[in-house]
Amino acid sequence: MGTYFGEDIKISSAEEQTELREPGYEYFKQRNWSQGVIAITEANAKRMARPALRNPIVLQGTTVAVAVLSLVNFVAVFRRVRRFESDAEVFDSVTVNVNERVAGTDFILDEGFGAKIHNASATLLRNYTDALDLRDSIKSTSFFALHALNVPLKKRIDEFSDKTDQIENATDMVDRATALYSRDEQNWQAVWKEEIDDTRSHLQTVLSDRTLATKADSSLYQSLCEFAKESIQKLDQIEYGAMHDDGTNTSAYLEQIANIREELTSRMTHIQDDVLARSGKQQRFIRDATEQTLRSNRARSRSLTGYFDMRSFYTPAAFSIGYNRGLRDYQSYKESGNSGGGGGTTTGYGSSGGGFSGAGSSSRF
Repeated sequence: MGTYFGEDIKISSAEEQTELREPGYEYFKQRNWSQGVIAITEANAKRMARPALRNPIVLQGTTVAVAVLSLVNFVAVFRRVRRFESDAEVFDSVTVNVNERVAGTDFILDEGFGAKIHNASATLLRNYTDALDLRDSIKSTSFFALHALNVPLKKRIDEFSDKTDQIENATDMVDRATALYSRDEQNWQAVWKEEIDDTRSHLQTVLSDRTLATKADSSLYQSLCEFAKESIQKLDQIEYGAMHDDGTNTSAYLEQIANIREELTSRMTHIQDDVLARSGKQQRFIRDATEQTLRSNRARSRSLTGYFDMRSFYTPAAFSIGYNRGLRDYQSYKESGNSGGGGGTTTGYGSSGGGFSGAGSSSRF
């Protein structure tokens, strides 16, 4: 004989089952089945009717779940607050006198490379205003709204972080442009050297990187090396001219550097496409690893020309790093597949016992 208790109620221990059955034993010995059932029902009515939340096991589990969720919520909120505070510190640091710094580029002619600087400066001021509004709205958030489920707050914090990154890069661009064009700053020569060395270092990587030399098509790599050598010579000429003229050719020099970077990107992209076409099953892993490395390297660029091609420039070192990382990822993928062993198992109806599988619990005697 069995008794069905309903959803989320389970009598599993032998002691509890014995206690449940005892009130009906005497009646069953007398073959008085109906009275036995009535006796069991009356004796255990409270247990049968008890809501699941009053079950000690359920209560204990609920308490633990609430504690875990509270801890998760606290950690999530703490991280968001710390992230916002850190971004706010950076924001305050990089935007000191930002309006005056942007106004300091007004003398640059609004043509060629100078037009790019003016457009980027205008965008900087708009982002600055938007970030101020975001910062104020986040700071005004009430204590009771600080929880992990506050999705709008998370979106505002994420947006403020993105704006801060953009503003940090843009203010650096403004300061570099002012130094290169005005030459009034004491460090303008050092800024020019950094500007040229940034591109020169990538060209030198072309000539020294072993992965690029061995994995790229030989004719493509040879052509790339010739381009790199010619471009390094051109950069030397630009550096000499920038250090000795009166500053009237600054935009022209920057345009020449930008053209070198654009051509380098085109050639590296061609090499990557050729390598990927010959990579077979490894292709996806190499491509993903390379793209990830490119995004990381672009974010670290601090030259003026690097600011304007931040989203497109192909650093040669990214090819080498991405290629080798992609091969490691592919090897790990193969090893994890080989060590997976046998497939999973499934259980059919009744595999766990009981006549009401998944719908409650029964005690059988």
